[in-house]
Amino acid sequence: MKRVVTAVFLACLLVLTSPNSTSAAITLSGSQYFEDFNGIGSGVPTGISLGQVISDPYGVARDLRKTAGSYTHVSWDDTIDFDFRNSASPTGTDTSTNPDRLIAVRQGVSSGVTTPSFLFSFSKTEEFTDFKLDFDVWVLQKGNRNTTWTVRWATQSSLLTFNTITTFTPTTAGKLEFRNLSLGSAFANSTEAKHIQIVATGISSSGGTRDVFGLDNFRLKFTPAAVPEPSSGVLVGLVAIAGLSFRRKRSK
Repeated sequence: MKRVVTAVFLACLLVLTSPNSTSAAITLSGSQYFEDFNGIGSGVPTGISLGQVISDPYGVARDLRKTAGSYTHVSWDDTIDFDFRNSASPTGTDTSTNPDRLIAVRQGVSSGVTTPSFLFSFSKTEEFTDFKLDFDVWVLQKGNRNTTWTVRWATQSSLLTFNTITTFTPTTAGKLEFRNLSLGSAFANSTEAKHIQIVATGISSSGGTRDVFGLDNFRLKFTPAAVPEPSSGVLVGLVAIAGLSFRRKRSK
């Protein structure tokens, strides 16, 4: 009995502590999921987890920086590296009045958020196929140390097994656009939760400075799975049932 109770407790603990629990996941509908982060003054959107990855690939949970209890604007040249921040997009000015927002992070060198992670959790992909991913990256300030980022996904039942979509290493300040990245057939039409992560994986040697990295306009596109047409045998059966029902009504 004691073993059973312990097993149940550990299972519940896993669900409660996992940043990708389906209770806080994104539910897909229509033909796309889109997040522009323009509302992050109220906090991180549902289904998105921010983390500092060390040995756990999902990372130690982090939040946006709060000032006086609110997620206020943080400028691009802010030197603090222990958190993520609500920053302005360079499509406008570096001010709190710029309505175009993004989630940014100053990558730490030996402390702070040295290996940032952006994790998007989806409750399931059932009835959807042909998943493609778009997103924008802004290098708001370029450090003298480069970082390789990996875009990858995992299934809820295999949380430590990732499938790499692509990698990239920014070498200059400015914008990078990623379009129509295919997630493959294994991601599609599944009743299991799926998780997409954009994470710093290849870290240059210590010393110097690293980038101020911003994420914007995350878009997951997909196609509703086609509903199979009934076979001729099924159609014959339905016609027969309808005819039998009609005859019974006439005989009454």
